[in-house]
Amino acid sequence: MKKTVRKLNVIEAYQENEKMKMQETATTQTLYNMDCLYGIRKLIPDNSIDLIVADCPYTLDTNNGIGSGAIENASYLKEIDYMCNGFDIRILDECVRVLKKINAFFFCSKAQIPMYIEYFSKLGANIQLLTWSKLNPPPLCCGKYLSDTEYIVYVYEDEIADKYTLITDHFITNKVNSKKSDPLYHPTKKDTTILSTLIESASKEGDIVMDMFAGSASTMVSCIETNRRFVGFEMMEKYYEIGMKRIEMALEEHPDYKFEPMSLVSGTDVIFNDSEAMFNTIQDGEIDLAYFDVCGKGADIPYELMEKVIEKQKKPHLYVMTDMVQFPIVLMYFVKKDYKYDIITSHQQGCTKYIIFLRKGGVKVYGSYHTKRKFYEDDRDMSLPYQDNMPYELMERLIINSTLPGDTVFCSAGYGTSIEVCMQENRRYIAFEDNLDKLSYCIDMIEKTDISISDSDGLCVS
Repeated sequence: MKKTVRKLNVIEAYQENEKMKMQETATTQTLYNMDCLYGIRKLIPDNSIDLIVADCPYTLDTNNGIGSGAIENASYLKEIDYMCNGFDIRILDECVRVLKKINAFFFCSKAQIPMYIEYFSKLGANIQLLTWSKLNPPPLCCGKYLSDTEYIVYVYEDEIADKYTLITDHFITNKVNSKKSDPLYHPTKKDTTILSTLIESASKEGDIVMDMFAGSASTMVSCIETNRRFVGFEMMEKYYEIGMKRIEMALEEHPDYKFEPMSLVSGTDVIFNDSEAMFNTIQDGEIDLAYFDVCGKGADIPYELMEKVIEKQKKPHLYVMTDMVQFPIVLMYFVKKDYKYDIITSHQQGCTKYIIFLRKGGVKVYGSYHTKRKFYEDDRDMSLPYQDNMPYELMERLIINSTLPGDTVFCSAGYGTSIEVCMQENRRYIAFEDNLDKLSYCIDMIEKTDISISDSDGLCVS
């Protein structure tokens, strides 16, 4: 079973702290002039992209496409020859890694359709073939059908199908003609109307769309038109420059485009202190369990944050640690919302902390006779610094009782106790901490924690 050290992804707000040696990550609303395989591996974190729309290099025969009339031996065929030798299939591995859920449109040639079917069938993804038929194709048809149709393979998981419905499965338009004298010329430019339709079919406003073969940035333009974030890669400098000009023009034409650049972060194993960035990253249904520590917050209980996290759960399922004053307020808030509840106590020196267990919808409790005990004698010296209200052993019980290996836990980061338990017990985590001193200590603690882990299927987790 392969193991690897869990790596830490950290929030943009913490990047300015000179104590941290940050892993460079991509920024949305950016087109990168680099080879996409290198760029994705270097810059794009796991589970950070909502949708991929890509015009990958086709597998075509440009030597035998003898045409009729004036297009015979056309220079166009020589111009696109470098785009006709396919691409490194390892790029698909990277696509699967960075997508929150498999959700991608690939423009392709007829010869590539079996490759996509074979690759994504092994992953259990759904596959649908879309077509783009052109009314004005080049007359290259000697001994074969006219090359008037391009194909789009759409691959997606069941969860994506539950959320979105394709607007159409076919397009009939003129070929996008662009003269070489056009300063924005690209030989295989795609119709932005088609791209916008695809993007609107499989994502929502604010989602992050990636195109690793951006060309002249048609996908980026469509993202601006449909109010999505984007990140792209284009290796050829001349087309990268054209793409940058088109992005600039599109932004000028859409002054209401509201998204500022933001650093990409992984959907799991990440600490946030910005709630907007966090909720733009978390996928619906991604959180299995939530833990909140509201001790010391007085009456300023973050119900809005709690409700947004609960919306990201498959079923409402959370623990809330309170002090004596907060306990009745928090309990009654959830009782009025018809939550089932239980009460766990942590008896510290001179006081008791209350952990309210809240759930709906038949959420299961795992664990054992020992882990299901509802009280804990906390004998720590609480005068010492850098201690969370929740003792490690009790947090361990809650995680074991309410999740399975590989599940994702949302937690109050604090000084890192909940995260450390997740790491030790092979759970993914999404942590939130708005106190920068605690955040700094927590991240330092995680970086010093040398833990090798693997998920329950033996796949590498990083």
